[in-house]
Amino acid sequence: MRKPLQLLYKSLNRRVEVKLKSNTVYRGRLLKADDYMNLYLVEAEEEGTRGPLANLGHVVIRGNNILYVRLEEEL
Repeated sequence: MRKPLQLLYKSLNRRVEVKLKSNTVYRGRLLKADDYMNLYLVEAEEEGTRGPLANLGHVVIRGNNILYVRLEEEL
């Protein structure tokens, strides 16, 4: 059950895409993650259907709002 978290921990300082249950998508560099899957992104952007909507800089995402996380290799 800890494998997804271990994969996140190994992906620190790499680019990720995070989709929330509200269909909002964020892309940025994963700086921190915790056991509740709360994520701290830097160099973050909010994505829309036509590209970036806003450059946000630092974003904290609560783990229970996350639908999926896509890692750098897949982007």
